[in-house]
Amino acid sequence: MASAARKTTAAERGDRHTCTMSLFHADSYSPDDMVMHPRHQAMQSVLVQLIQQLRACETVEAGADFQRDLLTRLLEVEKDRWEFKRAVTRMRNGKQPHREVPELQSGRDPADIATWRFEHDVCERLARQLRSVGDALAWRVFGFHRPFILALCRNQSPGPMYGKAGLPAELEHFERACKEDGAFALLHDLTNCLRIGDMTVWDSVNPPRTEEIKTNPKNTKSAAPPGASFLMASYGLDRGGVVDRDVVVVHEGQPAVAHRPSTASSTAGATPSNAASAS
Repeated sequence: MASAARKTTAAERGDRHTCTMSLFHADSYSPDDMVMHPRHQAMQSVLVQLIQQLRACETVEAGADFQRDLLTRLLEVEKDRWEFKRAVTRMRNGKQPHREVPELQSGRDPADIATWRFEHDVCERLARQLRSVGDALAWRVFGFHRPFILALCRNQSPGPMYGKAGLPAELEHFERACKEDGAFALLHDLTNCLRIGDMTVWDSVNPPRTEEIKTNPKNTKSAAPPGASFLMASYGLDRGGVVDRDVVVVHEGQPAVAHRPSTASSTAGATPSNAASAS
């Protein structure tokens, strides 16, 4: 999975903000055009399959396998989205789309730049739909406690996973947690709603913890906005418990310990066993 990710800059990958464009305000296509696009139609059966797979998850292994499958689908869509964005950029500069661009499926005029923008927007919508299934997993493993989801959503979208420079390190940490440590790890970038930290880990020893995976040992700064850790602690106290006051920063190649002070307790009362069954 890690090999599918190209190392690109945030600018190359596109805006880091989640698109809020309404289908009813698109300039060159209607909502029906989007819904009836072959890519959109094909994705509906995939979404059903993923939802059924999520509902059937009863173990940590099943929850990890579900995330691997969701990641594979998401990277495929985001790769196409990136290629269509590249084609739009080339056409804007008076060039033809590059050879690697995916085949058009809309039946529209390939000489019209709006055609390629449309294909890009379709892929962007499909990525949000896939992450919505990831949202369902997040809600279940956090025990459907809305305050904890709210606390972890208070940040900008991290942008696409495809091309993310830190993705290989995140996946390596994810696989180690699942296979070697026997823990349940939730990849935040597979969701729309979790925007603080890279993953949350449940194990049989430590309290649930939200981690940021850093490949640079000198980088200990969390991406969490000011006040986010306070919100998590406050919500935990409101629920009768205490959660980590800081996002844990973990550096690859070093012992998996917190590099920032934190206090320990349960996140929404979840444990490794019920986190797995909830997935």
